[in-house]
This record gives sequence, C-alpha cells and structure tokens, in this order.
Amino acid sequence: MYDNINSLSKIYTENTITFSRIKNLKCISYKLYVNEKIGERWQSYLLAEIPNPKVEVLLNESKVLEYNSNQKWDVSKAISGTVSKSIKVSVNNIELNNRNYTFNSKFKILYIHIELSPTDFVEIQYQVDKIKYVHKTLNKCEYSVVPVFDKQYLTGQHSLL
Repeated sequence: MYDNINSLSKIYTENTITFSRIKNLKCISYKLYVNEKIGERWQSYLLAEIPNPKVEVLLNESKVLEYNSNQKWDVSKAISGTVSKSIKVSVNNIELNNRNYTFNSKFKILYIHIELSPTDFVEIQYQVDKIKYVHKTLNKCEYSVVPVFDKQYLTGQHSLL
C-alpha cells in the first residue's frame, strides 16, 4: 500500500520538443530519439515516430525586441505569413495598429513607425510552421530528431558515375 502512495507523489517534468516542419512532401515522418538519464546510466531509445503533416502546422511564438534607434529589426526567418497582419506588435503591452508598423515578409524585417524610447517594452507575436511533441518524464533527457524520407526519393537512376 505504501508503494502506491509513494508512486503517486513523484513529480513529472513535461518537456516540449518543437522543430521546424520540412515542407518537402518526400519527408514522410520524423523519428524522435531520447537519451534519458535513468539513475546513473544514460539510455537511448526511439520515443516516437511523428508523421510529417502535408500542410502548415502553425504555432504561436513571441519575442521581446531590444531597443533599436533605427526602429528596424531582423526577425525570425521561420515566421509564416506574407503581410503585416502576420505579425502583431505591442509597445508597453499595448497592441499597435498595423498602420504603425511594416513587416517585410520576404526579408523578414520589421519597421515600427512610431517613435520609441530606450525604455519601451517592444514585443512581437507571430506564427511559425513547427511540429510540437510533449514528453512527460521523471528523468533528465536529451532529444534528437531525424527526418525520414520516402526511399524512392533517396534512390534514382543516374547516368553519371
């Protein structure tokens, strides 16, 4: 009886693994491997095989921007979207109207058109095309992701040696 109570009191850690989705349709899945520390030993094994979605999987992310007197920032190349509405900008926790900033989706550059001071808190919210997997564990873990491609994609007819 005591063992059951003791096992209920264990604290699990929830590790969230995110990685960019490969847009090539020849990528059929991802193998997620874990290297888990169990006691004093490390044990490696395949945790899951995750199918590669054929369409975007959009996850919300945010980032605080450092002050820039030019009011121009290079932002994450992973941002999805092609217009200024693809990104939300807040200054001191007040969301700006999209007339107050411009997002160049080709070069992933953000311009803010209102005057900022060095003490202003600037935050952006955007979406990225990533895959998310949650692993609950009692132990310390390290993860690696290996894409799996359709075997026909990796082989072919070659006329040159």
